[in-house]
Amino acid sequence: MIAATTLAYQSKTVTVGVAVVQLIGPSPRRKRLEFRVSTSGRVTVHNLAGVTLDSAVTLLSVTYPLILSFEDHGDAVRQDWFAIADAASQVVSIVEIIDAG
Repeated sequence: MIAATTLAYQSKTVTVGVAVVQLIGPSPRRKRLEFRVSTSGRVTVHNLAGVTLDSAVTLLSVTYPLILSFEDHGDAVRQDWFAIADAASQVVSIVEIIDAG
């Protein structure tokens, strides 16, 4: 018999500007992360605090969300994530799915 896994999700928004901010802290229970930008600027996300604009994955409001899963991306999904934007007041929406069991 395969044991059932209980998953839970949390969502939040973070305002990002021209200085690096932490989007989300580490979690050993994290299974999946989704990042979306709802404003018109560019936001670059990375799991390193030294991220610079356009040095990693850059999101725009007109692009698909960035979706990271433990199955596809390993421990990177469980690490801290940071962002920087090309202008003040860029809004990043985050959905985190964790193993709640």
